[in-house]
Amino acid sequence: VLALDKQGRDQVPITGENARQFLELWKEKGLKSWATMQPNWLGAFATYTAVQALEGKDVPAFVKIPLPVIDNSNIDEYLARAKDFPADGYIYSPYDEELFKKLLAQK
Repeated sequence: VLALDKQGRDQVPITGENARQFLELWKEKGLKSWATMQPNWLGAFATYTAVQALEGKDVPAFVKIPLPVIDNSNIDEYLARAKDFPADGYIYSPYDEELFKKLLAQK
């Protein structure tokens, strides 16, 4: 985005991520965009699942993890939490134990 701006060129489709700097630039420039991410809480979820199994609870062999999508309809929600992340940090979707329970319960 910045390279095209510096060259005085029109914006073209480019890749981006859920990095704070890109999301802020996206909002500032009024881009029409979307970004997805591998949730960074996958390790926490794996540990939670392992503990559940060790406690004798039934856990599925496979769990489908939906990839969160950031788009123009929800970018403000992600940017509202941006102050909690470093400038070069990745803004991830919120998670809690209830989400983990829901993921383990899906068939």
